[in-house]
Amino acid sequence: MKTLIISGSRNEEGRTALLIKALQKGIDKAGGISECFFLPELDIERCRQCDADGWGMCRDEDKCV
Repeated sequence: MKTLIISGSRNEEGRTALLIKALQKGIDKAGGISECFFLPELDIERCRQCDADGWGMCRDEDKCV
């Protein structure tokens, strides 16, 4: 079994992180694979809604600025 864990916590060393580590340990012990992403570390931007209609080059060119 593969498990993706997504954490929005701002503290990578806090209680949520401890819970995630325990969860991953349990998944590993059961023979599964897990991966965790901490959203605050990722360079993710919201949609900028480039033009007045709320679209932009994403609609015409299938990519975002």
